[in-house]
Amino acid sequence: MLDTVGVGTNAQTVYTAMQQRPRADVAALAVLAGLSEDQVREALDELVALELLRASREYDGEFVPVPLAIALPMLVRRQEEELAARQRAIADARATATRLIAEQIAPRSDTRVIPGTVATEHLLGADAIQNRLDAMVAGATTEVMSLVPGNAVPEDVLVAAKAADTVTLGRGIACHIVYQDAIRNHPPTLAYGLWLAEHGAQVRTTAVGPQRLLIADRAAAVVPIDPDQPWGGRVHTTDPGIVAQLVALFEQIWAGAAPLDAPRPVESATGLTSTERAILHMLAGGATDEAVAKKLGVSGRTVRRIMADLMDRLDAESRFEAGIKAAKNGWL
Repeated sequence: MLDTVGVGTNAQTVYTAMQQRPRADVAALAVLAGLSEDQVREALDELVALELLRASREYDGEFVPVPLAIALPMLVRRQEEELAARQRAIADARATATRLIAEQIAPRSDTRVIPGTVATEHLLGADAIQNRLDAMVAGATTEVMSLVPGNAVPEDVLVAAKAADTVTLGRGIACHIVYQDAIRNHPPTLAYGLWLAEHGAQVRTTAVGPQRLLIADRAAAVVPIDPDQPWGGRVHTTDPGIVAQLVALFEQIWAGAAPLDAPRPVESATGLTSTERAILHMLAGGATDEAVAKKLGVSGRTVRRIMADLMDRLDAESRFEAGIKAAKNGWL
């Protein structure tokens, strides 16, 4: 019972033994409690520190147990005071963290800023980029939007992300994430996306790979300088006009994306999936199999397999014929 108010097991045992034999010495208490004499001495020190023992008024140098009717309210009050102190420490730590995050995501002193505007900063190097992304997510107060292209996220990255995402979702931040359809074929990334959805995030997928993008609170955004080399450098901006355009882009992609926890949607009129329609459009526009594969986050072999299936469904002998029939059928 007393463990709920901070009294150790051995201390409780010795306290009970002293109530039975108030004047028992250490050796006798050890026998009564089934403990070693060193354990009894440690328990006695704990009981004195908790004020569960007090000096005897009758026998010099001896201690007597304080009645529970007196000790329990005192121990509860001590617990309340310790809890209040911890809450103050947590509040101080939160305030310090908020200040440090604000300092970290603020423009550096060497960033070029036009008077009367906000900063747009180039981030160079993977560490600088990751630090800014982490700081933006940690500093978000309402919402995080993210576009994640590619067919898979490395498993070590997923492990590291889970801890941070647990904290973010636990703070009640609205998280909207768009992956590429191709992750549905990569079990670890698919499992992680489903885990995010189960813990409160809204997760969707889209066929054509979106540009990598992170937006925090609709007030700050990070995009790659070169989409083909996302870790080569990125731009961080808080310019309202630029951020508004990026939010609009995200919302457009979001509206056309499918929930991750639902089957891939098939158009009722054509029977096409979004991936199949995207392949038809890109190939009709002159893109090579390799270019289409890169855009969709799949292999060239997958593109050729899907196109062969489409040709069978169109009863076409060549891709040229398939393009003509697809157009007649309203597939393009």
